[in-house]
Amino acid sequence: MAFLEIYYRLKIDRCQSFLRRDIKDNVRIRAFDLRICQRRTSCPRCYSFCNRLFMKGDTLSKKSVKSSISTEEQKEKKENTKQSSLLGSVDKVVDVVVIGCGPAGLALARALSERNLQVVCIDPNINKPWKNNYGVWLDRMESLQLTDCLSPIWSNTRIHFDNNRTRLLPFAYGKVDRNRMKKRLMNICKENGVVFWEDSVEDIIQEQSYYSCRTSQQEKFTCRLVVDATGHFNSFVKFDTPHDPGFQVAYGIDVEVSRHPFPIDEMLLMDFRDSHMEDSLEAKTQSSMFPTFLYAMPMSSTRVFLEETSLISKPPVTFEHLKERLLKRLHFLQIEVKNIFEEEFCLIPMGGSMPSLSQNILGFGGSAGMVHPATGYMFSRVMEMAPVLAKSIENSLLHDEPLSKNKTISIWNELWSHERILQRDFYQFGGEYLSKIPLNDMRDFFWAFFMLSDKEWKDFLDFNLIGSLQRLLFGLHLFSKTHPALRLSLMKEALQNGKLKLLKSVIF
Repeated sequence: MAFLEIYYRLKIDRCQSFLRRDIKDNVRIRAFDLRICQRRTSCPRCYSFCNRLFMKGDTLSKKSVKSSISTEEQKEKKENTKQSSLLGSVDKVVDVVVIGCGPAGLALARALSERNLQVVCIDPNINKPWKNNYGVWLDRMESLQLTDCLSPIWSNTRIHFDNNRTRLLPFAYGKVDRNRMKKRLMNICKENGVVFWEDSVEDIIQEQSYYSCRTSQQEKFTCRLVVDATGHFNSFVKFDTPHDPGFQVAYGIDVEVSRHPFPIDEMLLMDFRDSHMEDSLEAKTQSSMFPTFLYAMPMSSTRVFLEETSLISKPPVTFEHLKERLLKRLHFLQIEVKNIFEEEFCLIPMGGSMPSLSQNILGFGGSAGMVHPATGYMFSRVMEMAPVLAKSIENSLLHDEPLSKNKTISIWNELWSHERILQRDFYQFGGEYLSKIPLNDMRDFFWAFFMLSDKEWKDFLDFNLIGSLQRLLFGLHLFSKTHPALRLSLMKEALQNGKLKLLKSVIF
C-alpha cells in the first residue's frame, strides 16, 4: 500500500509538470500510465485508492491539454484578427492591391509591407503551390539571402552542344523549393500585416482618384494603386501596339527511375544532342528545323527532373510534340521511369511589345514584360527589382494623396527606365534571331556564346548589360567567335529586322 501511494504521488507530480510539456508527450505518457493502471492490485482498498489518485492525475492531464489548445487557439485567433483587420471594412482605402500571389506578386507584397504600406493580395489560388519549377544561379540567390530556399544545389552546370562539344560551367545552380519559398514570403507578409483574399478580380474601376478592385464574389477593395502581378496572360495591363511575343515551351516530369546517366553534382542546363531523333528522316528533319534541348536536374541516383524545352519559337511548339521527343530521348538513354511525381506544362511569352508606360495600373513580373526575351529567365530579376519598385511606390504615395497619373508614370519609369528598355531591345534582337535558326546554327551560336568570358555571358543572362558600351562590346566579342556562315546570318538579321532599335541599343 505504501509503495502504491508513493508511486501515485509521483504520478501527480509528473502530471503537474505536463503543464510545461508538449501535448504530444502528454498523450504518449498518458497511454503509458493507462497500461500501468490496467495492472491494478486485487486489494479493494488499494484499488479504490489507485482510482482516486489516477482521476486526480487525469484531471491535471486534461488541464494540460486544455492549456496547450488554448495557447494555440489564442495564437491562431491573434493571427486571424491581424489578417482580418481590413476585411471587416472592405471599403477602407488601402495603399496597394496586388493581384496575383506568384513569385512576383509575393516578392513585391513583401517589399511593400516592409515599408509599412497597407497591402491586400488577391489570388484565387493563394494556398496552392506555384505551378512551375524554377532554376536559378546560386550567386544570384546568395545576393538575395535566399539560398535556404534552394534544394538541391549543384556545384557545376553542364551544356552539351553536340556529340563532340561540351562545356562545364564553373557556376553552381539551384532548384527553387517552391513550397518553402512561397511559405517564407507569405509568412513575412502576414507578419507585416498583408491581407490575403482568395478570389479572382473581375474588374478595376477608377473612382475619382482611387481604384476599386471588384472580385467574383462581389467584394470591393479600394486602394491608391493597383499592381497586376497575374503573370503573362493578364487582363489588366495594356499594350500600345499589338503584342506578338515568341514562346518558350517546356514539358517536364519529376520522376523516379531505375537509373539515369546524369552526374549527381551537375545540373544539365542544355543538351542539344539529338541522336534519339535519327530513327527516321521525318524525325531528323523535325529536330533540325524545330530545335529543342533537354534540361535535367538529378535529385538522387533514382530521382530526376527532366524537361524537353523549345527555347523560343513562333508559333509555339506543342506540349504533345515535346512529350513525344522526351519519351524518345528517355528510351534512347535507357532510362526506365518507375513513377511520375509531377508533370509540368510551361508556356512563357518572351519579347513582344512593351506595356504602355502611361497607364494607371502598374504591372510587375510577366504582366510587365520582365521575362528575359532571349532566355526566359525572370525569377531572380523580380526578387531583385521588388525592393527597388517598392521604394519608388512608397515615395510616390508619401508625396501624393491620392496618387496622380503622373506619379504612376514615374513608377513605370522606375521599372522600365530608358537604359532597361534599350537593354530589352538588345536582348529581344537575340531572341528573335534564335527563334529563326535551325539546330546546327543554334549549337554554333551557343558554343560561341559560352566561349565568351564567364563575366560576359553571365552578365547577359543576369540582365547586367545596362550600359550601351557593355552591349556593344558583348556583341562584337560574340560576333568574332562565331563561324563565317553564322556571322552572315547575324548581319542579315540585323539589317532586315534589328534596324534602328538594335542600333540605338548599342549607341545610346
